[in-house]
Amino acid sequence: MLTLIHGDDIVSSRKYFQDIKQRHVDALLIEGDKANLTDITQIFEGGGLFYESKTVFIEQFLTKKFKKSAAGSAKKTASEAVNIAAYLEKQATDNNIILWEGKELEKSALSLFKIADIKMFKFPQTLFLFLDSIKPNNGKQLISLFHKTIVNSEEEMVFFMLIRQV
Repeated sequence: MLTLIHGDDIVSSRKYFQDIKQRHVDALLIEGDKANLTDITQIFEGGGLFYESKTVFIEQFLTKKFKKSAAGSAKKTASEAVNIAAYLEKQATDNNIILWEGKELEKSALSLFKIADIKMFKFPQTLFLFLDSIKPNNGKQLISLFHKTIVNSEEEMVFFMLIRQV
């Protein structure tokens, strides 16, 4: 199974990723900028005498591989990412592969994975309603929106966004 976790709400997506990671103690962790096709092939096809399903976690794979750099190396890195994505999809039928990205991905990046279970974490609308309602003589509505917001969001994230708004 291939799972792709991404979105603007980094705190919630990271928490979801960590929860899955804690359930699989024997899993392998790969950093996205160090991922290459040779090493990934070695992980899935190398090993013991009997085939065992593997669980692999990859962090920031697409954001690191599609990162803007010099024109020639950006093309090479992007084509390598496409090859790795195709290989990961092929391996996902027998193994668990979980990718985490620290931002919302564009459709072009998401289109690399056709069979992936995509988990998107967005900020709740109440957070933005709360931030937009900060104005004088609006205390009653502000408190109500604040309590609705902290039900769906981490308090630290609400505090951070409040400071950013001010």
